[in-house]
Amino acid sequence: MLSRRSFAMMSTLPLIALGLASESAASTAPAAAPTRTLSLPSDGAPAKVLELTSGDGALTSLARAGLKASPAAPGPAGSAPAASGTGVGAAHFPLATADPSSDIDPERDAALLTEPLAVDGFVVAGFTWNGGGLPDGASAYLRVREGGEWSTWHLLEVESAGGRDSGPARSTGTEPFVTGGADAVQAALVIDDTRSIPAGLRLHLIPDAPSGSEETIETSELESVTAPATPVDRAATARRAAGTIEAPAPALAGAGAAGAGAALLGIAGAVAVAGLPFAVTPRSAWGASSSSDWDVEYASAKHVVVHHTAGTNNYTAAQSMGIIQGIYHYHSVTLDWGDIGYNFLVDKYGTVYEGRLGTLDSAPGTMAVGGHAYGANTGTMGISMMGDYSAVAPTQAQLDRVGRLAGWFLARGGVTDADGWADFTIHSSEKYAAGQVVSLPRILAHRDVGNTACPGDVGYSRMDRIRSIAATQMGGAPAPRPGWVRSGSAWYYYTDDLELVTGWLEQGSTWYYLSPGSGRMATGWQKVGPDWYYLDPSSGAMATGWKKDGSRWYYLHSSGAMATGWQKVGPDWYYLDPSNGAMATGWRFINGGWYYLAEDWGGMATGWHRIGGSWYYLRPDAGFMVTGAQRIDGRTYRFAPSGAWIA
Repeated sequence: MLSRRSFAMMSTLPLIALGLASESAASTAPAAAPTRTLSLPSDGAPAKVLELTSGDGALTSLARAGLKASPAAPGPAGSAPAASGTGVGAAHFPLATADPSSDIDPERDAALLTEPLAVDGFVVAGFTWNGGGLPDGASAYLRVREGGEWSTWHLLEVESAGGRDSGPARSTGTEPFVTGGADAVQAALVIDDTRSIPAGLRLHLIPDAPSGSEETIETSELESVTAPATPVDRAATARRAAGTIEAPAPALAGAGAAGAGAALLGIAGAVAVAGLPFAVTPRSAWGASSSSDWDVEYASAKHVVVHHTAGTNNYTAAQSMGIIQGIYHYHSVTLDWGDIGYNFLVDKYGTVYEGRLGTLDSAPGTMAVGGHAYGANTGTMGISMMGDYSAVAPTQAQLDRVGRLAGWFLARGGVTDADGWADFTIHSSEKYAAGQVVSLPRILAHRDVGNTACPGDVGYSRMDRIRSIAATQMGGAPAPRPGWVRSGSAWYYYTDDLELVTGWLEQGSTWYYLSPGSGRMATGWQKVGPDWYYLDPSSGAMATGWKKDGSRWYYLHSSGAMATGWQKVGPDWYYLDPSNGAMATGWRFINGGWYYLAEDWGGMATGWHRIGGSWYYLRPDAGFMVTGAQRIDGRTYRFAPSGAWIA
């Protein structure tokens, strides 16, 4: 009987079964697996790791190999010939406040020094250690060989930007160091007390097509090479102590050539963004995952933070994407942030890349919270200029893109003055105390909110130029206003108080669904809770009743939820595939019985029906096909096991 059938809806439906794309409510959830799900090349190379200290802080043989025998040297003396000669000095220059005018020499003053080592090619490097920041007086240096030439020694800053603003800083590594493709490296640690050398100190070397994994290099696998003495890059090691914001210096003439940027604007996969005169390379085009281990979080944002990366500036246009993959690996895997820290990255050729997951989906006036400026991640958009701009200037193409990105972002959030200042609440303590309200420029530098030299002295001197470019860009992007607002290809809805609406929205008799994360109006199939809904691709309106999608029919309840299983619609029964909701037709074996569903409209057949060349009898009260001897309307009929009437 009908009462024995199950008419309950199935509560789950795999998206892949539908074969449809969806911006689901769960699309921003972190990956459950402890390993990273980076969409980088499966045949890429693993990052290589050099172990420099043990778990208790003792130097490894690799870390001692560059030190000359000295009574002051930690550990066994002189286990290998020194490449350039060092002893142990007593330098007192904490990593974040090193004095650029000092005469510190990493080769002379190191407590830890490797030999110059030939390694597999890499584009990003960085130091990590076990928990907490480096001790006072510790300075980590690196130099690399590119194209046969050794660089100057670079002092790497501690990277604390990745900590959530709501939690403690995660100072367990340095900033990423970008190269133009290095094949040899030498590392040094200068510290005032050898008893406080950090435990678990490691140097990570990331290739331009990282696989998402890391492997430790055994000392026996490494080969030392000769290297001349090189100086310390004084400009690149300058650090700003905590204090008040410094006024930007006047812009200098000759910001550099635009390079080959124009050739890269048409890079495969780049997308147009409404209001911007150039394309942006989205995450999907450079190999990032479509998910993040750090939940996507959107916040009201009305400030822009400008950064640069440490490194040698020697990369080519063709290497930019590989470098971004390397930074992504370093942030996501090495530092365990789960995603890249910046919202956008701009190379010296003017190519713009989307960084943090959710950046291009951010509604006007909001931005996906990044990991680029600890204490000021929430409420800002972070743009990183790829290169070290301590001693050289960003290119004109790079400044143009950074300025236009900043102007586009501020204008669509309702800000009208690129040169303006506004109060900002600091969320975690670094340069300022948590909860402190500070007046900041709408477009500021990382050093304005952190103990860092970023974006370099010359980069900092170009901040007024960036603001000027932003001012020319502002005015064309839509600002939040009550009602529907279009930004690019997406629609958003704001209340009369200019609050961004998320979730279900009813207007008149029509329902719309706005992503809980970004506020973007959803279209097509959308899973909300346990149920699937269909939102008109052209208008976003929620559908009810019968809906044809492609060649399949679906039935949506008055609530909009997609029906599955047996459903009575009007006087007729239909069967909607529990796996995907599609209306079934033809013969179907369901719950132990055969049913016939009309080929042209899906309704369940009952009574006598001629199907093919045979007659069948389908129970009028239940719809299933009969077999054997059956008494029908006072007469006995015989049916084959196939259900066909035996005349």
